[in-house]
Amino acid sequence: MTAETDSAANTLVAEAGIALREGRDKDAEASFRAALDVSPDFVPANYNLGLMQLERGRAAEGLPHLQRAAKAQPTLDTLTSLGKCFETLGNAEQATRCYRPVLAKTPQNSDLWARYASLKETLGEKADAREAYENALQYNPRHTQAAIKLGWILWRDSPAKAINTLRAAVNAVGENLSDRIKLLSVMVLFEEWIARINKGLPP
Repeated sequence: MTAETDSAANTLVAEAGIALREGRDKDAEASFRAALDVSPDFVPANYNLGLMQLERGRAAEGLPHLQRAAKAQPTLDTLTSLGKCFETLGNAEQATRCYRPVLAKTPQNSDLWARYASLKETLGEKADAREAYENALQYNPRHTQAAIKLGWILWRDSPAKAINTLRAAVNAVGENLSDRIKLLSVMVLFEEWIARINKGLPP
């Protein structure tokens, strides 16, 4: 890329940004594409066009642009967006490969840990899923979804740990009624199953 093409591509991307803010999606897409005509590997154009298509429900169209952006500049943003694109397309394996380096750099991202864990469950990798849910709860003990999902994973091998996980989450969410109901409904179910098992009955 020469300084001249760099400048031209930057100008077109700036025009696309203005069009997006004004709700002119077609004009924005046209400007992003024009920037790529000038410089096919221009990261801002590839990334923003791919992200725009992903957010507009056109993940398959956005994928190659996000792949080019992430390959050229594997930043937290480009890798996360590429992971979301793969996830939207049902490719859990590739999504986890994108999310893993992001989590390595931002281990406090509890929501992403929960997403990663869910994908690992989809892949049948229960041990990895369990570890990821535990990481989500380590950084955010109030993460209701992670607590419930981890509880279900723990239930088969350790019902007591499953219930303790849910109880800790109930204490963490405090007065959040919606989250308390979600957690307590699963915890009560587990306790009822334990009572039945202790009586020699199926859960």
